[in-house]
Amino acid sequence: MSQFEAILAFDGVCNLCNALVRFVIRIDKKGKIAFISLQDDRAENYFGDAAGQVNSVLLLHDDIMYYESDAISRCLT
Repeated sequence: MSQFEAILAFDGVCNLCNALVRFVIRIDKKGKIAFISLQDDRAENYFGDAAGQVNSVLLLHDDIMYYESDAISRCLT
């Protein structure tokens, strides 16, 4: 995650989550946010057990994990 400031995990089968990812990609002009599907086995490496317990979005930024709406609002600021 060295080139990224944050990583956003999202439910890869959720249309709303996928739309959020497309939107964040459009507004993240400097490419500071990395993305990973919660269904990806590697998500657990970053998010631990939370990756299997949440079916929305998670954001890891500065070693702090944000959940759902907090994660979304943090992405947009």
